[in-house]
Amino acid sequence: KAPGFVSMVYRNGALAHYEALGFSHMVEQKAMDGGDIFFIQSMTKAVVSTAFMMLYEEGHFQLNDPVYWYLPEFRNPRVALDPSQGKDGETEPANGPIRMVHLLTHTAGLSHGLGASKLDQDYMQAMYMQQPATIAERVEAMAALPLVGHPGEQWYYSASPGVLSRLIEHFSGMTTAEFLQQRLFGPLGMEDTGYNVAEAKHERVASLHTYDKEGRLMVSPQQTPLTGNTVFGGGNGLFSTAGDYLAFCRLFLDNGKAPDGSQLLSP
Repeated sequence: KAPGFVSMVYRNGALAHYEALGFSHMVEQKAMDGGDIFFIQSMTKAVVSTAFMMLYEEGHFQLNDPVYWYLPEFRNPRVALDPSQGKDGETEPANGPIRMVHLLTHTAGLSHGLGASKLDQDYMQAMYMQQPATIAERVEAMAALPLVGHPGEQWYYSASPGVLSRLIEHFSGMTTAEFLQQRLFGPLGMEDTGYNVAEAKHERVASLHTYDKEGRLMVSPQQTPLTGNTVFGGGNGLFSTAGDYLAFCRLFLDNGKAPDGSQLLSP
């Protein structure tokens, strides 16, 4: 079902298991290595949400603040009455504003573009197919679409972590890439994590695989670009290794402390 794995288990303060199995490239039969770099997709969400909460703890905002206070494009959202009609279908005013806490809990009424409705497809088109150049452009495209439901009234898996990334840039005055590097990746020793991969590390990147029409595993013709990525997303976008992501997870096991003892996030 998969070409290869890197697995790690950390327990009681020690690395209890570390193993690489299978291949990072099926066609070339390139053996998976423990230090291989993966495109980690939605595992980006936890990292960006953590960075966002660091800014919360510094007092930049309250969790019940309306998002439009900081990003005016979210003022006066409207809700689609029938998502199957897409962005041009009939809408009604939202019952209230999207608040910060809604972004963190997938209850904002935004979509991830992965559902079957026409509106979901419109989100996919606006956020990805139209190829915005920055996270700000992606979020503006998202904000221009109707919501799939009223803020705070339902859970719907969404691209709202992308809005968190945009807010990180708003509050910090840095790009999300810069903020993550300075405030998380550096202190945690995550040397192989970021939105782009240095050329010297390209050989370590595990290839994306998919299935052919006969159901056989194959190397995907579509590979994530390793360089030149400028949309520093919150829903996906990061590359990382098992070891780096374990270092991130240890932040929570260690009650928000980095290895040097500095407190990055309160318990």
